[in-house]
Amino acid sequence: MAIHGYGASPASLAGLYADMPLNAMVVLPRAPQPKGEGWAWFMPSRGAEWSQYVEAIGAAGERLAGGLAAGVPGAKAPGRPIITGFSQGGMLSWTVATAHPDLVSAALPIGGLLPAPLYPAGPSTVPIEVFHGDADTVVSHAMDATAAEAVKSRGWPVAFHSYPGVGHTIPPAMRADYARSLAAVCR
Repeated sequence: MAIHGYGASPASLAGLYADMPLNAMVVLPRAPQPKGEGWAWFMPSRGAEWSQYVEAIGAAGERLAGGLAAGVPGAKAPGRPIITGFSQGGMLSWTVATAHPDLVSAALPIGGLLPAPLYPAGPSTVPIEVFHGDADTVVSHAMDATAAEAVKSRGWPVAFHSYPGVGHTIPPAMRADYARSLAAVCR
């Protein structure tokens, strides 16, 4: 399951998988809230307290977890799905994987973060591989790196890939690393 970012659409993320030689079905859900020409998974009001963002991220994660638990009609997969996404999708990948490790086989968040109040209490064997540019001014690279270390210290297999000089985007080097990691977890 690949989750798009704020103000984007499933089609905006679909191109990421167009030339990847994956033996997998890619499910691209659409966020429920209209935002410009795209969609948003959560939209706390401007100037909202951080606790409101955390609550909104958690609630959106629970909605996605419900969809994962229900499954994709007609899909026959040999195991639990992999969850991934960019920006808000990266946040939700983190959130669903750490709150519901029984629903996923791996998580690959890109340019997202996991707020501290949503850190898991205990360990899991679900691998999380994180990709983030260190010049991101939209979603905090530092908060994402802190989350990766905190979740790893709780007994999760976490790898954090940092890209020097990269903002809130998926440049070719990150895309290539992501494609290799995704192919490995698909196997």
